[in-house]
Amino acid sequence: MKKIAVIGPNQALCAPQLYEFGVELGERITGKERVIICGGLGGFMEAVCKGVKQSGRSFNGQTIGILPGEKAEDANPYIDVAIPTGMGIARNIIIINSADIIIAAGGGSGTLSELVQRFMNKISIVCHCDF
Repeated sequence: MKKIAVIGPNQALCAPQLYEFGVELGERITGKERVIICGGLGGFMEAVCKGVKQSGRSFNGQTIGILPGEKAEDANPYIDVAIPTGMGIARNIIIINSADIIIAAGGGSGTLSELVQRFMNKISIVCHCDF
């Protein structure tokens, strides 16, 4: 099973064209041997999970949200498995270390911190799209 982490801007920073790109990306990366790991909230994370669920090829348990807060209910509606951590942005390390592949698009300081963590562990970043 390939674990794909998707990182990018939250709802406040996600431009409409980046959201649309995220939905398309989710539709394209969906597969029966793939799970999607993200921060579980809105913005780019929600867009990709929405695309996964719209693809018609998704399965229950395919989208995993590693949440910064303590409530599973905070996850976007396209998350199958919500994991509340209560860790705030420190949860970014869990997202990055859980993945075989990282896809980053746009983003702010949270996305940058995830990319830096991946770089520090000398693990390649497979795709980075900047909007």
